[in-house]
Order: sequence, then C-alpha cells, then structure tokens
Amino acid sequence: MQSLDFLPALRELPAEDQRRRSFREIIEDLHLTDSALHAAEFTASVSFGMWAIWDQVNVDDTLAQAHASAFTNFEGSLYEHWQEMAERGPESVEGFINALKGKVAEFNLVETLESRGFADVRIPDDPTQPVWDIVATAPDGETVFWQVKTGAAEYAGEVQNAMFDNPDVNFAVSSEIYDRIAERSPELIERMVDIGSTVELEGSIDEGLG
Repeated sequence: MQSLDFLPALRELPAEDQRRRSFREIIEDLHLTDSALHAAEFTASVSFGMWAIWDQVNVDDTLAQAHASAFTNFEGSLYEHWQEMAERGPESVEGFINALKGKVAEFNLVETLESRGFADVRIPDDPTQPVWDIVATAPDGETVFWQVKTGAAEYAGEVQNAMFDNPDVNFAVSSEIYDRIAERSPELIERMVDIGSTVELEGSIDEGLG
C-alpha cells in the first residue's frame, strides 16, 4: 500500500477552499495531484470488485461436481443454490447437504474403485436411479453394481434389509453403518466397502460450503 505517500500532496491542498467546494471538485483536485493516486484507486476498486465475486468461484471442485450431478434441474451455481437454501431455513439446508453428501460419497467411491483396478466406473445420469448408484467392471471382467449409503449407525438396519433384498448389489457404506452390520451379520462383510466416517464427510462438506 502506498497510501502514506500521498499525505504530503493532500496537505498541500488549500484547506479553506476544500470547505467551500463540492466533494466532486475535491476528488478532481486529488486526481490532478498525482497520477499514481488514480492508479491506486483503480487497483483498489478492482480488488473490492473481485471480493464480491470470489465466493462464486472459490468452490471445491468435488462439491461443484456433486452439486451439478445431484441437482440436474437447477440452472444456477452451487453458491447461488446454497444461498437460496439458507434463506429457506434449516430443513432445506439439511436436505441440500444430504443430497451433496450422497453424491460426494459416490465420487469418492469412483476414485477408490479405480485405484483398486476397476474399469469403466460409471455413475448414471439419473440421480434417482433405483437399487444401485455405480456400475463398474471388476479386474476379473465381472460387472459389479454398487449402492452408496452414508449415515449414522441407526441406519444400519435399513441398509442391511436392502442388502438382503438385492443380493446382486454390493454396498459402499459409512464406517458407522459398516461396523454395525459387520457385528450383526458378518456374512455380509464381503459385499461391503467402508467409505469412511459420515461425521468426517459432513465436516468436509460444511467446510467446503463455508
């Protein structure tokens, strides 16, 4: 900042004249005093303008991708959607975060499967796809379907029933759900993948939205 460099020039301005002249005239005198002042003010105005739009561009890539995938009918940005939900109230915020949480978990699973040698890992375009969320080709060539479930341990019973109802689908679940099902039905362990704590996932999303 070079603001202090302009103080001598400001002191040279006639004080009595400043009291009688308009604010516009005073500003014009300041511009004539030193060309550097004009450049400094321009830089400052651009900086403040950039702060106004920064919240719209400084968005985590995974969150932005999850938002686009979960809300295919929303035409605005993640930032705009988040503001709208916040204005509607806590229930809207909770539903919004839950939708993001599910999609972020799906994208994380895609990376995990690819790192384990799965090929053609794909999330369907329809976000309401029933039964499974991801399809992939296992290293042995078999087509494998995955359902992603996040949440606290209290949802373990619901997920367990879904596993019984869909024996051809594997499940990627939160650590809380995984531990509870592994304790109750250890025979289902081979059809599950632990994708990490829901608490940590929610914390990362909250941080990203913040």
